[in-house]
Amino acid sequence: MLIALDQMLGQLNYPLSRPAHTHFIIRADGFETLTTQVFESSDPHLSEDALFGVKPELVGDFKRAGESWSLDFAFVLAMARKGSRAA
Repeated sequence: MLIALDQMLGQLNYPLSRPAHTHFIIRADGFETLTTQVFESSDPHLSEDALFGVKPELVGDFKRAGESWSLDFAFVLAMARKGSRAA
């Protein structure tokens, strides 16, 4: 019998939501492409991510800047491997 993840988590009374986050795709010549997300540090549901994606190194402080938002966050890129399309 197959059971969907949402059904399984629901039966365990685990929340089926995700904390606030923003996705990033970062590309630079000579480096591997980085696809990641950064979670909002003030979200009270960081420990309840249905996809278990929250890690301390992926949590940042989003700050209001007028009508926009800002994030001071360091992304680390890996050098491209020889023969990869990024090289």
